[in-house]
Amino acid sequence: NVRAARTRGSPLWHGLLGRSSGGMVVHLGVVLATVAIVSSVSFSTHRTLELSPGQAGTVGGHSLAYEMVRVVRSPVATATQLVVRVDGGLFYPGISTFAGGTVQTPAIDSSLLGDDVYLTYVPAARHGAVALSVTVEPYVSWLWLGGLVAGLGGVLAFFRPPRRRRTVEPVATAPVRELERV
Repeated sequence: NVRAARTRGSPLWHGLLGRSSGGMVVHLGVVLATVAIVSSVSFSTHRTLELSPGQAGTVGGHSLAYEMVRVVRSPVATATQLVVRVDGGLFYPGISTFAGGTVQTPAIDSSLLGDDVYLTYVPAARHGAVALSVTVEPYVSWLWLGGLVAGLGGVLAFFRPPRRRRTVEPVATAPVRELERV
């Protein structure tokens, strides 16, 4: 369709409009998302670190430093949070206690072009130290890219390409002879 648009002298984006071209772009997005899911699961790294205040560690190429524990109280819950520095930024994984029970609250470092880092506070550790479960999943941003490409394909499929105006060339007709009487 792009080649046909180029041949007729139309703008190239006219060749991307329509169900056929939009469908191909949607399929490209699905392929990107599938590769992202498989790669993210295949190349993920998981490790549990036991850290004391001020101690640091490395998981999947990301530096982590445990700084302290803080307690945050609100009218409905009490949260015990770790203050953890990941590649320079502060994150607060914790455990929140409500009247009905306890809920773990992970902290997620999600970057547009980098890895996703998931931090979870694991309460069972020796005195003075904390256990921190760290999962690094690469290529998650490619999943979002695949979704955006598939959405773009859906938009392209929705719009029809502009109709070509066909020029009607005059048809030369042969002269009509009168019928002879027999």
